Amino acid sequence: MKLNTSLALKPKLFFYILIGMVWCQTILMQYLRAVIMRFPIIGTAPDEVLTFLYIAIILLSISEIKFHMGDFIGILSMLLIFLISPIVFPDTFVFWKEEYTRFLLQVFPLYIIGVSIGNHKDDWENILHILYILSVVSIIVRIVYYYTNGTEMSQIQSLYAGDMDGAYNLLPHLCLVIYHVIKKATVFNVSVLAVGSVFLMFLGTRGAVLIEIICFVLVVLFFAKWKYKVLKIVLISTAVIVFLYSPLLEKTVLELYKLADGLGLSVRIFDHFLNGELTDSTGRDVIANTLYEFLSENSLGYGLYADRLLAGGAYAHKIYLELWIQFGVILGTIIFAFILIVPVRAFFKTKNDDIKGLLIALYCSGVLKLFLSSSYLREGLFFMLLGLSVSTIRIKEKCEK
Repeated sequence: MKLNTSLALKPKLFFYILIGMVWCQTILMQYLRAVIMRFPIIGTAPDEVLTFLYIAIILLSISEIKFHMGDFIGILSMLLIFLISPIVFPDTFVFWKEEYTRFLLQVFPLYIIGVSIGNHKDDWENILHILYILSVVSIIVRIVYYYTNGTEMSQIQSLYAGDMDGAYNLLPHLCLVIYHVIKKATVFNVSVLAVGSVFLMFLGTRGAVLIEIICFVLVVLFFAKWKYKVLKIVLISTAVIVFLYSPLLEKTVLELYKLADGLGLSVRIFDHFLNGELTDSTGRDVIANTLYEFLSENSLGYGLYADRLLAGGAYAHKIYLELWIQFGVILGTIIFAFILIVPVRAFFKTKNDDIKGLLIALYCSGVLKLFLSSSYLREGLFFMLLGLSVSTIRIKEKCEK
């Protein structure tokens, strides 16, 4: 990658910085917040300092934040739905009030960032290289910080909770590094991926580990440029299956259990495996059944955040169920189909492998995650994926005309 040296103090440079800040908001930006807290005066208001920094970078890069009239209409429509929902469904207001700041300032703006990345076709190489570097740094810093300043998990946390937020915050960075490893493996990026993946397991969240495996498989299928690719995939798959059914698997899990326990991290995944509970739902089925009962009483929807209202504060853990509860079965299904199809269509429309790699990373960490955990109303990368997908499709169709 060759960055233009004439970028100094130009809007495009600040646009790159803005993208980087958004991509790293859950890890590096949080460490920056911790650093700010150590300074006198400003240390008492770290969130205000970061907000000022974001606003300043946005203003300095405003000319590079590009979207079309269709995007503008879509943005206004989504905002209108969000603002009207608690009026039409007043029972959900208590949950809407708790989340509206996060959604409007941290989550939804990433749709605009995604659209803008898609509209900067000539800068895709630079942008993707920056994101890759930041992902590598995020993984390394996260691990180093734990070993230098982190607090060991209690026995209860290690066995039953783990660090779900930490795992899912790390996931998009691992997914992007997977693409670069398959694209061009080096000792360095393979090492970062291997250590990062083990650390992810030690955070104790099965869903994050499963999604990383799915991401790896997808990247290999679409991007591995191996001689005799099919034969190698068959051989690797056979070796994995043999390993999974061999005594070596249990021995490996036991060793990882001991290592995680010794490091003060989570043994939850390994404990579930050894006890034959790896696929247990840990209460998600109860939440789902409750929501299905309400859906059977009213299939037209209960409004945004209604899953929290109806399930005693818990979210649905399944994006399709969340959409059905909020928008009704018919409209929710249409929205769900849009979410599934548009990124896939963008993937096959674009010829740029780097954008394809980013789309897979975002799809895995921003959409597949929503089948297991969280809510789309809390996932900025989900909206970033949609924005990038819409603009990528539009650019390709424009070129075809």
